Amino acid sequence: MSRPTYSDAHKIVERFAPVVLPLFADGWERFPTGQTADAIIYELTVQQGYWERAQQHAIDRGADDTGARENAQLIASAIAEIARRRD
Repeated sequence: MSRPTYSDAHKIVERFAPVVLPLFADGWERFPTGQTADAIIYELTVQQGYWERAQQHAIDRGADDTGARENAQLIASAIAEIARRRD
């Protein structure tokens, strides 16, 4: 998976952590920095944990875990890119 662009990361935040979207969207297409980035990363980490647990639950039931796995991976990519650009 390639690194997400600002637009990609924005869409991930919008979809999985809309509560912190106002912190992300400054209108200048710049990744957030400092404590703002930390707050977004925290919320995305919470959401990633949810999808990882959903994936494990699907596996335990013998169900298809593709959707949960893909969601967790999308969130992880956004976390990594925001963290990389936070300082």
